[in-house]
Amino acid sequence: MDPKFSGKFALVILATAIVAGFALVVFNKRAPVVAPAGPAAAPQPVLTSAPKGEIIAGFPKELILDKAAEVGSSYSLSYNANLNQYSASYNSALSMNKLYGQYKSYYEDNGWTITNDIAKYQSSRGLYAMNGDSESSVGIFDEGKTRNVIVNYLKK
Repeated sequence: MDPKFSGKFALVILATAIVAGFALVVFNKRAPVVAPAGPAAAPQPVLTSAPKGEIIAGFPKELILDKAAEVGSSYSLSYNANLNQYSASYNSALSMNKLYGQYKSYYEDNGWTITNDIAKYQSSRGLYAMNGDSESSVGIFDEGKTRNVIVNYLKK
């Protein structure tokens, strides 16, 4: 299997697991709900996208560490009034290892606890960190001339 593909695949699996974990945390903390009479749809997260090139309101702009980068997409998922997830992706000309080092230093220098550090793949890096009631993850994918960076932020 191509190492570049397997690295991306592993980070995509990690990101999917993180989102699923968030959903489990949210739904497991709720009190049992008695089903109403008749069919009822389960509440779904509300997706809100920012205009192209802009960062969605609520996303901490300081998590975009490459100040020369242009944001490709940004959105929020609102699970309920007290739980929102924010995401932003951008392409960077900085090297994968430089970006990885910058994010690792940012988290460590700003009181975040890194709980997952993935640096074993040739063409991708990933970090997951927690700080109080906030969680953040970053995936960095080397795409040859540029790096695609996806940053997630969750505030409970």
